[in-house]
Amino acid sequence: MNAAWRFLIFLPVGFSWVNSFSTRHDVLKKTHVAPFAPLRGRSLFGYRDEPGISLGHNHLVEERDACGVGFIANPNKPAHSIVTRAIGAVSCMEHRGGCAADGVSGDGCGMMLDIPWGILESEISAVKDARAEGKMLGVGMLFMSLDEGEQELARKIITESATEGGLGVVAFRKVPLNKDVLGEAALATMPHIEQVIISADPEQSSEDSFGRSLYLLRRQLRGIGEQNGLFVNELYVASLSVKTITYKGMVQGKDLGNLYLDLINEDYISRFAIYHRRFSTNTMPRWPLAQPMRVVGHNGEINTLLGNVNWMRARASCQESCDISDLLVSAGGEDGEELRRCEVSFDPNFGPLVDLLASDSANLDSIMDLYTNAGRSFSEVIMLMVPSAFENGRLMKGKEGAAKVAAEKLLSFHRFHAPLQEAWDGPALLVFSNGNTLGAQLDRNGLRPARYTRLRDGTIYLMSETGVVPTDPADVVEKGRLGPGELLEINLETGEFLDDATIKNAVAESQDWGERLAKTQSSLAPMPFGDHWNVKIPGEETRTAQNLVATQMAFGWGVEDLEMCIADMAANGAEPIFSMGDDAPIAVLSEKPQVLYNYFKQRFAQVTNPAIDPLREGDVMSLDVFIGKRGHVLSDDDSDTVLVRLDSPVVNRPELDTLSDNPDIKGARVSTRFPRADGPEGLKAALEALKLQVVTLVEQGHHMIILSDMVDADNNEAEITKDEAYIPPLLALGTIHLNLISEGVRLSTAIIVETAQCWSTHHLACLVAYGASAVHPYLALDAVKGWTESTKVQKAMTSGRITKMDTEKTMANYRQSLNKGMLKIMSKIGISLLTSYNGAQIMEAVGIGEDLIDYAFTGTPSRIGGLTLNDAGRELFALLDQAFPNDEPVTKLDMQGFVRVKEGKEVHLNSPKAARMLQQAVGYKNGGHKDTDVYEAWSKSMQTGPPSNLRDLFAIDSDRPPVPLEEVESIESIMCRFNTGAMSLGALSRECHETLAIAMNRINGKSNSGEGGEDTSRLWALGDVDEHGKSAKFPHLKGLVQGDEISSAIKQIASGRFGVTPYYLATASQLEIKVSQGAKPGEGGQLPGPKVSGYIATVRGAKEGVPLISPPPHHDIYRYPFD
Repeated sequence: MNAAWRFLIFLPVGFSWVNSFSTRHDVLKKTHVAPFAPLRGRSLFGYRDEPGISLGHNHLVEERDACGVGFIANPNKPAHSIVTRAIGAVSCMEHRGGCAADGVSGDGCGMMLDIPWGILESEISAVKDARAEGKMLGVGMLFMSLDEGEQELARKIITESATEGGLGVVAFRKVPLNKDVLGEAALATMPHIEQVIISADPEQSSEDSFGRSLYLLRRQLRGIGEQNGLFVNELYVASLSVKTITYKGMVQGKDLGNLYLDLINEDYISRFAIYHRRFSTNTMPRWPLAQPMRVVGHNGEINTLLGNVNWMRARASCQESCDISDLLVSAGGEDGEELRRCEVSFDPNFGPLVDLLASDSANLDSIMDLYTNAGRSFSEVIMLMVPSAFENGRLMKGKEGAAKVAAEKLLSFHRFHAPLQEAWDGPALLVFSNGNTLGAQLDRNGLRPARYTRLRDGTIYLMSETGVVPTDPADVVEKGRLGPGELLEINLETGEFLDDATIKNAVAESQDWGERLAKTQSSLAPMPFGDHWNVKIPGEETRTAQNLVATQMAFGWGVEDLEMCIADMAANGAEPIFSMGDDAPIAVLSEKPQVLYNYFKQRFAQVTNPAIDPLREGDVMSLDVFIGKRGHVLSDDDSDTVLVRLDSPVVNRPELDTLSDNPDIKGARVSTRFPRADGPEGLKAALEALKLQVVTLVEQGHHMIILSDMVDADNNEAEITKDEAYIPPLLALGTIHLNLISEGVRLSTAIIVETAQCWSTHHLACLVAYGASAVHPYLALDAVKGWTESTKVQKAMTSGRITKMDTEKTMANYRQSLNKGMLKIMSKIGISLLTSYNGAQIMEAVGIGEDLIDYAFTGTPSRIGGLTLNDAGRELFALLDQAFPNDEPVTKLDMQGFVRVKEGKEVHLNSPKAARMLQQAVGYKNGGHKDTDVYEAWSKSMQTGPPSNLRDLFAIDSDRPPVPLEEVESIESIMCRFNTGAMSLGALSRECHETLAIAMNRINGKSNSGEGGEDTSRLWALGDVDEHGKSAKFPHLKGLVQGDEISSAIKQIASGRFGVTPYYLATASQLEIKVSQGAKPGEGGQLPGPKVSGYIATVRGAKEGVPLISPPPHHDIYRYPFD
């Protein structure tokens, strides 16, 4: 199968892709694109998809913030000093903010405050009169187009929409600004800024009902504005409230008050101020992205954002909408119970509840705004959206008496909401207010700093770091910090300060959550795998060896999967450890048929959002999954929630049968097979038929759908035959998951995948990420049984080389290894809960085309294009052809060579032939004689061989002749900039590690020690080299020269665990401090025990044979760099 048909590539100007399948220099595709060109319309971020390329939600998943945030409050003494101190505090946070190349424009800065009624009354008589008459007023901060015609249209839409809702526009006010403080970048994108003052419906009697009307009006302005061509750049409502207002922009902290002249007006008094200084790592700053948002100021990242967005879409389209009806505008929203039920449909005139073009903070803000306007308290909302860790007995630990009772009630609250609202998970310090309540919450891992100080006069400071507001120690009555998952609040009406326990106990006591939990959820404990195993075939207890091999081949299995994956997992209860350096081609460049999973790469935490450690932080993680129907989180009607909790996404046959027999769940198994005679093009028709069948079943009341390739079209369990094909499970799942969302019934059912094509942790992670609640890997479990009962393994158990186990134990080990792997994969992206990972699509496709992404994996970034749906069908049929050549089942499993080199199988860059050529070239085995001709041949083979990675397809695309080297710089001065990668002693052999150091020192470059320490004998230049180039101190090295230096110029500290001594540090030319794991991002480094020899253990200060692990993140660096 030629790989050339698989991909269609687009690149920026200056590059071209070359097709190595003909000649290396033939241009396969060259397209000039501007992937970040600004667009009119929904251009908040300026991203767009190019033809053939799906950027997906890439602007969302790349949004990274490392911000400074805090608040100042004195509810009993509103004053202008609150504003000025907040300006001073945010100015002191400049090191936490980003600045443009012009040196002036900031990534974003802002403040949320009380509305400046004194200023408005002094300037606008209508406002003064209305307030004198006791009318309720609200104020909106508007970012508008610079075009005067569009400004007038925006005002017209605002006035008409308000009037239709029974509200009135009192006035528009042009906000006083000093644009001289703006940098070039900020000024170029600055909107026209106005305020609008709106009066309440005379029949409204409370600020709460008026506030909900303003909320609805703001949502409606977004929808109606877009219908009239006013998108985010032309009309953006930064805030619209009866209590609060937000001033923000692309400025540095010190310039915020100089830009908005209101803030330095002494008539501006406020009870509180939330301030925020933004640092955006990977996105272009925009005025609307500056914070605070409408109710939240956020420092951190929501790693689960794509899943949160998809699940909110599912809620928005379900029968019980998560939105608030426009009926509340006219009704005034007085009926709180009606409000909580939300039994109304989504109003199409409203703008989107979740916005794929908005940041994680903006989407989080939108949902918090919705939930609080729907009648929930801030306490309740923050606890269900960003829950503290309650799993694994954390809440109950050490509790007795009344404290234990209170903890049980709080635990019931969290367990009740866990399946109804997936956590918005990731490192986060959230500061929030609606003008009545002011508070802050830290994420469950405590991965952002939060300090607070209380003064004698009632002033309270909360900040990302201590010292941003000067205080006299004599005035301080309390200092503290928020711990992981902790919450504090201030009642701005009464001034009451509420700590974490008080807040959470009040929420836990607000309802009988235990009773609601008992009515809606049950648990299914892990069950034995059983002696009937996993396959029910009439007349057979298990498959014959021949049929098993054909089935395995049809689903993409190879010998390596059994010998290197299944065997390790079954024997050890952990996934196998492989060496670094995958030199086989990526899936899209491979000549061999691939399973679809291989086109997806796991995303990992980077830049400002750290990974977490599943070993040391495992008590805040959970693999709980829920099977059944989920009601809406805002509904008090529990009749729509019927759920069974499992503690693992991996289910066996008895568990699946138990779930299927549960009358409340009413499961249905759906075959994913289709006739092979339909050919590759039949895949699309099979998917369309599957979509219709599943939606029908869900609408008929089936709350568990099992997508199964274990059953035939008649739903009978039978092995796949030469006449059948199957829909790849990941493709079937992605298609069904998205279709159920679009049909508005996703919350009515859980999806379980029963498949032969799932045996590794990556396969499981892909299925969970694209919507599977659980997976039954029946063929993998069958393989575990076969491995356990094989003659070879039984002999090894008898001899003691393998621990003696029965099949029940090896299957339990296999499930345990999948669970451990799933925790590790979640931890790589900084996610603690499987319910948050589920459906979050935290993958990136490499080699998947736009049509296939849009069809089954909407929102997944795919930067280079690739496979179409028909291409996926052809690849599927290539696997089937291997399993049934000439319509006969194969009898021997193929050694595919994806991991180990095998002649005639998958190609490898570092093949034995290439290694022999290099050894010959450098004289390794021929007396030290170097052969430049062989080196040239080796070099050419490396450049002209089949491509393995995308970089192999790059070629220089220049329209000018090369500049002679002597006109640029000397070779010596160029080489002094060469550095090696940081590979430690142990990851590299002693000979390799020392040779690299000598070579780099000879050319005046720098080698990097890695984190494995360095032998002290290497710290001095060699003085004992003989005429044969040998040294008694280093007898294993050849070709030495007197005076050679073997010490690495760059010494890596990393975790500081291995061989880091004062002498080691003192002899470095350069120190490298590793903030997080680089070689295997998010996973941590590991040197397996067998590689820890006596010599390596001595250098590292470790024990021989003991595995050495470097943790994935170093939270002290991430969390408290300035404390």
